[in-house]
Order: sequence, then structure tokens, then C-alpha cells
Amino acid sequence: VGKFLLINNLFWLHGRDRFTPHPDLRRELMRQRGYFAYAASHYQTHQ
Repeated sequence: VGKFLLINNLFWLHGRDRFTPHPDLRRELMRQRGYFAYAASHYQTHQ
């Protein structure tokens, strides 16, 4: 999913293809973002 998103972002930034967010892709993004936010807060609380 990460490589797929990176490719889409590159295409979107260069304007070659319009980026159309997919519901499942957005759900995956939110899941990853929530995981990273949890990991960051977890690291800070134990520091």
C-alpha cells in the first residue's frame, strides 16, 4: 500500500494523473496515521 500511495502521490504532484482517493485506501491511511500517532504518544509518555 505504501508504494502504491507513493506512486499516486508522485503522479498527483506532477499533474500527470488526477489522484482519486479510494474509500479503502483512505481507511488504510487513517489506520496508519492512527498507529503512528499512538506510537508517537506512547513513546513520549514513557520518556
